[in-house]
Amino acid sequence: MKVAEDSVTLEKGNRARDVNGDVDYTHTGPDNTFGVGMAIDLPIHDRNQGNIAHAEIALRQASESEQATRFTAVTDVVNAFASYQTNAKVVGLYQSGYLDQAKQSLDIATYVYQRGAGSLLDLLDAERTYRATELGYRQALAAYMTSLRQLNSAVGKQVIP
Repeated sequence: MKVAEDSVTLEKGNRARDVNGDVDYTHTGPDNTFGVGMAIDLPIHDRNQGNIAHAEIALRQASESEQATRFTAVTDVVNAFASYQTNAKVVGLYQSGYLDQAKQSLDIATYVYQRGAGSLLDLLDAERTYRATELGYRQALAAYMTSLRQLNSAVGKQVIP
């Protein structure tokens, strides 16, 4: 942003023309000559408007790019926090009862099968359900840990251990 601002200032400074002067002294034999000269550019239509406009556009682009970067950073933090909260709730649901219920269901099906009152299919179905619940819990836990790292990364420091 500072470079773009300085570029605009430089281009505005370049629209003014330089004044050049010279002094000449010559000694040839008995003659001494002294001369003074001055040169000024006379731009008719060139006031460096094109370069000034280009520098001003670059300044606006830098400003908008800075705003977009700030917006993206805030959006990343908000999204990461929302993902963290959602995944924490899912893990909490598994820990609050889903895992225990699936384990109890498997234990009951195992007990019933061992006593000869249930079928092997019922036991296998209970075991499949328990394993699916465990897998869902582990996936939710992985998503939770990933969202935690994303939140810490978006903020730029460890805010939640």
